Amino acid sequence: MCPRNIQESLKRYAEQGCPTGDFLRAVLANDLFESFGRADEDNQSAMFAIVSHIYNELPSDCHGSYEIVDEWIDLHTQRRRLAAAVLPNSELPNPEPTP
Repeated sequence: MCPRNIQESLKRYAEQGCPTGDFLRAVLANDLFESFGRADEDNQSAMFAIVSHIYNELPSDCHGSYEIVDEWIDLHTQRRRLAAAVLPNSELPNPEPTP
């Protein structure tokens, strides 16, 4: 099973365009050598589960190359900027719950 912290990071990436760390960025970009080079021991062991999770749970247009990953993040950044320009601050949705 894909580790919980990785699932959460991938969910934020897919839904909000939040950048991931270098390890997940390499996995999302389909860069095998960089993925294993940046993975800690736990993520190396879970690599099949992580890749399976990405393939089965994430939109197919948000992974596959560094360009696609960067475009996905840029798209969500542009959407947030547009929303901020259109909505007054009090009406902006809060994507992250505050403790």
